[in-house]
Amino acid sequence: VLASLVNFFSGHTDDFRRLWGGFPPRSTGRWEVDAERRLQEGLPDGILGKFYFGYVQEWWKLRHEPNVLLLHYSDIRKDLAGTITNIASFVGVTLTESEHAKVTKRCSIAHMKQNEHMFLGTLPLNLDKGMWDQGTMRLISPKEMIRTGQVNKGRGLFTAEQVERWERAEQEVF
Repeated sequence: VLASLVNFFSGHTDDFRRLWGGFPPRSTGRWEVDAERRLQEGLPDGILGKFYFGYVQEWWKLRHEPNVLLLHYSDIRKDLAGTITNIASFVGVTLTESEHAKVTKRCSIAHMKQNEHMFLGTLPLNLDKGMWDQGTMRLISPKEMIRTGQVNKGRGLFTAEQVERWERAEQEVF
C-alpha cells in the first residue's frame, strides 16, 4: 500500500497540483526521502492516516454484511478469472464463457496498459471555469497510473525499520 502511495503521489500532474494548491507533494527525486515522508504521513497519526487505516477500518466493520464483498488486490492478482466468477456470483450475474473471458481480458494489467488513455483520470464534474481543461488536463501523468501490477514489489524498497513501523501500526489498528 505504502509503496503505491509514493508512486501515486509522484505521478500527479502539475496541472492537478496547481488546482489543489500544491497537493499531493512533488517527489524529491530521492526514493528514500519520499518513502519516509509518505510513511510518516500515512501512519495512523499522520496527515493521511485516515486515507488507508480509517478507510479499511470502516469497511472491515461491514465485512459480514450481505451486500459487502471485500477483495484484496493480491488475491485478485493470484486468480483474476476466479475473482471475476466470485464477483459475478455476488451480484447475481451469470456470465457465459465468452463474457467471462472478455471481462477477464479487460481487467488484466496487459489490457489496461494497452488502453492506458482510458485510465488517466479527469475531473468531469469540475466547475472551476478556466482552471481545468477537460480535453488536455489529467490527474496522473501517462505511464504512472498503470504500473507493473506486481504484488509486494514495493516492500523491498523500504528499510527493515520502515517496514516494521508500518506493520506495527497495522497490528495496533487492526
